[in-house]
Amino acid sequence: MIDGPIYIKCEKGAKLSIGNNVFFNHNCSITAHSSISIGDGCNIANNVVIVDHNHKISSNGVENTFSIKNVTIGKKYGLVQIQQSFLE
Repeated sequence: MIDGPIYIKCEKGAKLSIGNNVFFNHNCSITAHSSISIGDGCNIANNVVIVDHNHKISSNGVENTFSIKNVTIGKKYGLVQIQQSFLE
């Protein structure tokens, strides 16, 4: 279910999986370069951005390449748990 505008983009060869009974509030953005999986029953708040990539930055600035890490968001015991992130 979606309440308001949402932006979804999958690059060529990327995989996006959204489970059953998932709710997206307004202004969410999802961009997959490799793989994003959102499990059953997740509630995604407004203005959330979910990506599986980040720009590489060198001493010369932002490069035209990406670091990529698959993202899995699941639901366990009523709490949304992010399995992997760039924050690790």
